[in-house]
Amino acid sequence: MNRRRKMSILHCLLVVFIILGCFAVFQNINAKTTTTSKMIVSRYESVLVYEGDSVWSIAKDHLKNADEEQLTSYVEEIKEINNISQEGMIYAGRYLILPIYEKIEAI
Repeated sequence: MNRRRKMSILHCLLVVFIILGCFAVFQNINAKTTTTSKMIVSRYESVLVYEGDSVWSIAKDHLKNADEEQLTSYVEEIKEINNISQEGMIYAGRYLILPIYEKIEAI
């Protein structure tokens, strides 16, 4: 009887481990097939600066629905591309080069 009980417990443990193993495999497969989006520079655009414009206002106009961190990064990128000082002084009548991002789906 004791041996029979041990075998029964062993079978139950084996079934539990098989179920857990299958669950782990399916979770891994599901994680690999989930798509994620990634932003890449698709092109550059020349933008005319008007009176009252700032690097921040231009960045906000071209990077819709961005959070504060993304917007800050975009402003710094615009400054670097256009050799603008940290103060960010730009002048009406000049042009700025802006990176234009495109969302791609990555698997």
